[in-house]
Amino acid sequence: MDGLPKSRAEAVAIGASRYFTGLPCKHGHVAERQTANASCFGCMRVFDHARNAANPEKNRARVRAWRAANPEKHREWEAANREKRRAYKIALRATNLEKYRAQERNRYHQWPKNCIELKEIFFAARKIRIAAFALLRKQD
Repeated sequence: MDGLPKSRAEAVAIGASRYFTGLPCKHGHVAERQTANASCFGCMRVFDHARNAANPEKNRARVRAWRAANPEKHREWEAANREKRRAYKIALRATNLEKYRAQERNRYHQWPKNCIELKEIFFAARKIRIAAFALLRKQD
């Protein structure tokens, strides 16, 4: 990792938030470390994934709250990572094809329920429109 201090002491001395020793941590990750607590970023990533998998709703709520509090940063990130997100979605769909197909089928099976309500609204609006045209004709 070019440009990073080689030890925690160096990082503290120059005020860097990260450093890279090139040595594996106790779990075998060769990754950058945080200066504040000497945590390995590889271990932190594994911990974050486990925490998010254990509490998916809590994680979604946290992400939604951050996005609501930082809409500009979120928009900037989305713009900067548009291609990366697109490739991720394509790969996710390819690996979970049956799940996505089932969702598509379910979406169309739910449509008739909504269709009945829409039909009722459409016909009510049509009756109002016909009545309005009848009133206009009587006035002429």
